[in-house]
Amino acid sequence: MSNTIGLFFGSTTGNTEDVAALIAGHLDGYALDQHDIAEEGLAAIPNYDLLILGIPTWDFGELQ
Repeated sequence: MSNTIGLFFGSTTGNTEDVAALIAGHLDGYALDQHDIAEEGLAAIPNYDLLILGIPTWDFGELQ
């Protein structure tokens, strides 16, 4: 691993997913993978050197 970035997000209304896409767009050129935790869960977290977590406030922070 060399500075791989995992961007993990959960999005009930789509807003957090939109922000994740904006962040990913600003990090173009970096080794970045996006993960929707509602579909993929959190199992891939150990595969990354750096993490960005997009956590919505909908429903008091409950996981998707």
